[in-house]
Amino acid sequence: MDAPEAYRAAWGRYVGEAVPGDGDPEDWREQAARLEAATRILPDPHVRVAGRPYEGPDPMTLAHYGVVRIRPYMDQLTLPASNVDRWDLMPSLRPFLGRDVRSVACDGDMIDAAARGMLDRHPGAGVVAKFMLREKRLPLAFIDPDGTFMQTDEYGGKPERIPFAAWRWAGYDLALFEGEPDAVLVQQKARMRYEYRVQVIGGEPVCGAGCIERVLLQCLFDRFGSVFPQCGLMVFPGVVIVSR
Repeated sequence: MDAPEAYRAAWGRYVGEAVPGDGDPEDWREQAARLEAATRILPDPHVRVAGRPYEGPDPMTLAHYGVVRIRPYMDQLTLPASNVDRWDLMPSLRPFLGRDVRSVACDGDMIDAAARGMLDRHPGAGVVAKFMLREKRLPLAFIDPDGTFMQTDEYGGKPERIPFAAWRWAGYDLALFEGEPDAVLVQQKARMRYEYRVQVIGGEPVCGAGCIERVLLQCLFDRFGSVFPQCGLMVFPGVVIVSR
């Protein structure tokens, strides 16, 4: 496996020998890069690996870096919301998304106006609305060129195609997050054919990977009038938790 020796050394010290397997090698490189950088930068770091015994200091007394997925600790729960993963707000990225996008507040009238404007500017393209404030809290709204979308029933009823309105899509969350800025990304619908992702640490690219979309499941998504928004590489914040 092609990887910098520093990544192998950090992994070997805190996790175990890095050996080839049947998983995604880019997933491992990203985790190894984060581990190496964190343990190099933080003084006296404590590393916990999910699923293994931990005999270090009480985690409740430590500051935590990265996502703690199973049991968030108080220092993370009390921190203000971070926009570190809000790629839609990055000025260095937005001009290169390859499609028209608008960020709007959690306001029904503003969301509806942004969707109508997008449809007017790009006849025949359609629109995708994504709730960015909380990951995967709401399903994507795929709005067809005629202004309709497939409304799903959370209670198991049959989905139906109806004219799009923010309240029909977001429901009670419109009131729950009312006025939150940049809560919804309204974007021109575009068929994604390739992607390339790069992870950068300390201003230096440490790994990257591309993917060409050739997925049999595409036909399933197309049946519902939508487009598979991204392909292949889904890298989740890893099993390694670093604290000090």
